[in-house]
Amino acid sequence: MEKNVKVLVATRATHGLRGTDQADCVEGELVWMKDPCEIGACDPDGMCACGRTFFGMSSDKETTSALVRELPGLTQRSYESAMRATFDAHGWCSACPSVQFRKHVGDLAALAAALPAGTIVGRRLGALVVRRR
Repeated sequence: MEKNVKVLVATRATHGLRGTDQADCVEGELVWMKDPCEIGACDPDGMCACGRTFFGMSSDKETTSALVRELPGLTQRSYESAMRATFDAHGWCSACPSVQFRKHVGDLAALAAALPAGTIVGRRLGALVVRRR
């Protein structure tokens, strides 16, 4: 039997503590991290927010705060399916192999697994920064 994985979900908690905060996702939706563009990678706090934001899997909106959660019944496999459905819905990477989703979801799950459920995090490029435990 596959075990549940910890995930990151959108939250408005701690929103507004920073001038660069953004909270346009649906509260509680699964979020993921896109690779930052060149501008966002050079200055995550600058004009392009892609190095500091999470993206909602349902809304495709952005947020700068995420909550570490354990969602009953969400396994690695169902998490991968959710991410693939997000990409399919937007017409992104229709030819991407499953291994690509497996790796991305594995990376996200590993980041979340390192923290206790209930921790609120921000993003700094490919790392999570604790905002509140």
